[in-house]
Amino acid sequence: MPGGWLLMDLPGLREVQLWASTEDLADNFEDIQALAGGCRFRDCGHGGEPGCAVAAAGVDAGRLANYLKMQRELAHLERKIDPRVAKEARAKWKAIEKSVRGHPKREE
Repeated sequence: MPGGWLLMDLPGLREVQLWASTEDLADNFEDIQALAGGCRFRDCGHGGEPGCAVAAAGVDAGRLANYLKMQRELAHLERKIDPRVAKEARAKWKAIEKSVRGHPKREE
């Protein structure tokens, strides 16, 4: 369209989802993947953690946001498809919740 936007009519289509794999993501964001190897923590989310090599390199914020969004979408699809992965994710968050419950509340 003249303003640079796109109008799509998709009758009968209930959802539009990502059709990619983690390998495709790595291929398209090679720069971020290479930098991520230098992060201080193995499970760095590249969202301001201390020792994040991606944040220190000054990667374009829009590009990093797209990368993180696609990572979340792929993880969601994997949990939706693979019951084992979904069970592992639930167990991880259950352990985190249990750990947080044991901490005393901070007074502000």
